Amino acid sequence: MTTDTLDVDKTDFVNPEFTENPLSYLNRIREQEPIHWNDRHKAWFVTRFDDVTDGFKDDRLSANRIKLFRERRLKESQRDTIGRTIGILETWMAFQDEPEHRRLRSIVHKAFTPQVVAQMDASIKELVRSRVAAVAEKLEKDPTTPIDLMQEVAFQVPGPVVCSMLGVSVDDQDKFMAWSEEISSVIGGYVADDNRLEKAHKAIEALEEYLTAVIESTSSDEDNLMARLVAAESEGDKLSREEAIGTGILVLFGGNRTTVGMIGNGLRALILNPDARAEFEANPALVSNVVEEIMRWESHTKVTVRVVKEPFEWHGKKMEVGQRIFLSPMAANHDPSVFEEPGKFDISRENSRRHLAFGTGIHSCLGSTLARMEMKIVFSEMLPLLGKMKMVNPTSKWVPAIVNRAQEEMLVVAK
Repeated sequence: MTTDTLDVDKTDFVNPEFTENPLSYLNRIREQEPIHWNDRHKAWFVTRFDDVTDGFKDDRLSANRIKLFRERRLKESQRDTIGRTIGILETWMAFQDEPEHRRLRSIVHKAFTPQVVAQMDASIKELVRSRVAAVAEKLEKDPTTPIDLMQEVAFQVPGPVVCSMLGVSVDDQDKFMAWSEEISSVIGGYVADDNRLEKAHKAIEALEEYLTAVIESTSSDEDNLMARLVAAESEGDKLSREEAIGTGILVLFGGNRTTVGMIGNGLRALILNPDARAEFEANPALVSNVVEEIMRWESHTKVTVRVVKEPFEWHGKKMEVGQRIFLSPMAANHDPSVFEEPGKFDISRENSRRHLAFGTGIHSCLGSTLARMEMKIVFSEMLPLLGKMKMVNPTSKWVPAIVNRAQEEMLVVAK
């Protein structure tokens, strides 16, 4: 393997310093060497807005990083256990290239329309208002005892919403969300758990068994996402049972853990930026732009992984087959050539929506409409409380992960 980088970077991107502040690394390499080889992670970091955008759309790059893991790191003894789990993850359309990605997305889209999402508005508001009331009561009763907004709010909205969509009973939602966490440790590139593959395998097995039962027990007059996935088709093509289950697990992962991170990061941003919060309080109609600026300013995705399918040269750097490419939405969203004063949290920013937090091109997030709705409701309903609390640890304790940007906890007390 060759690179054009003379001083090979061996920086650990998930060391404590960069876990707390990944932009201190990403901004520096964007300024000095926007397409940059990191020998510690054996990957190219791509950091400029235009390059990240191009990377998302470049068919010389494969989305299937799971295949690379299966071929390079899976032991023969694991093929009938963890290997089977990896096989289910490979069915996710997030890891498919064309034309298979187009086939899966065209089918799944039929079962995940904006109209379906719009019908959930009232139930999500009811759920969020109950969580806000619980937080307000705790703060009033004991203003000095820390409350974890990750556990009290962020984790309590997306999980129940997506479980309801999938047809999961209320009694089973806690274990479903726990299974989602185990999958996150693999997909999100978490580095703190050496047993994450085994845990993810057990979670996938449990989810597969449960969702199979949901499909088989759903009557013709019931309506849930699993039933719609089985029934949905495009141009005569339907999902296989394995693809339907794999998609259900993808929806659980994306609709739960990813959105949890977005909500947590947004609440943190609003607490720590009182001027922006005051502007939001004075003009609640800004909520849509608040959501977009949060996703730009504190992106929930540090990098999105691609794999080189064919050799090519990119801005003078030689991309070789099998190398990993870390496209960084976080770095792109702080590119000063696109966003003026990118380090400023500005809820009136006119081009916030240009952010790449949901990706772009064929792999743009199918669940973005639902995620935006949930965030709008949470931030609007929580707004009256946010000015009455302060964070115990303003720098936050962050999950050590390559891909995701999420807080482990967000402790607050009353002011």
